[in-house]
Amino acid sequence: MERRQQQRVEEIRESQKQHKENMNLKEMYHTEVRHDLQKLEMTCHDMASLLRKLGMLADNGCYASPHEVHAAYKRALLSFHPDRASRSDMRQQVKAEEKFKLISRMKDNVLMIK
Repeated sequence: MERRQQQRVEEIRESQKQHKENMNLKEMYHTEVRHDLQKLEMTCHDMASLLRKLGMLADNGCYASPHEVHAAYKRALLSFHPDRASRSDMRQQVKAEEKFKLISRMKDNVLMIK
């Protein structure tokens, strides 16, 4: 009985150690991805340019109709939603999460301007 308890305590410690390492790695990915997306955000003056640079809106010259932008926005939300991101690849999960936040923030900024 005591041996089993000791084994269980070791398993819990190992699990906690692994969780902490994963959180540190995830935070490192967040920092890296945020930095890249901040550069991207600075170059985008509106939702259409952001969606174009994220590859969600076809490049139809310099003008996209509001309907095209709205459709691309919806596709981007679905594509980058954190719940739909790969659970096996932490980097991809973090990228999707941060892109989703950026798109949402940009949408809020556009709504505040109007």
